[in-house]
Amino acid sequence: MIQVSDILGKDYDDIKDLIIRTDFDEETLKSFSDAGINPPLTDAKLKKEIYFFEFKIERNKISFFENKVFEILFACDRQKTADIIQDLLNQNIFEFKFYTNKQIENTEWLNKDDDSEEGFLEWKFKRLEFDNSLVFDVNNLDMYSRITFHSEKLSIIIKNQIIDDEAVYLFELNQNLNKSF
Repeated sequence: MIQVSDILGKDYDDIKDLIIRTDFDEETLKSFSDAGINPPLTDAKLKKEIYFFEFKIERNKISFFENKVFEILFACDRQKTADIIQDLLNQNIFEFKFYTNKQIENTEWLNKDDDSEEGFLEWKFKRLEFDNSLVFDVNNLDMYSRITFHSEKLSIIIKNQIIDDEAVYLFELNQNLNKSF
């Protein structure tokens, strides 16, 4: 059994016995190291079951950046997602925010031609603020576009996604990253 916290942010050398690199073998990684080059963002799979607290994670992907575990992605069904969210809410260590589908739909997106030398199309958007007056309903997850939990050590973003023609909730876990929506 492997906990997410046991691998997130760790160096490849510290966890290489727990994973299978799906993109590089040991020799390729060594060639990057010998050349003084960090490998590009890459992926791996675990040799053992992974858990997020007490929840067993079935579908997961581990991403490396500069030879450290940069991100862990996993997908869950509605019930497991609701259970995980409730558990995270009970821990009181996370800053919790959520954004409804309606908030996202009503966000003003502006499209403007850029007159600069590069001639790129510039996309601007009105900043989406978290509305503290809204009440979160864990039993109605489909109404949320993004659900976020942030602590000093961990950022979690939960999105409603379609993967392989199946509606799931995608969890993005990053260590010490101030990713916000």
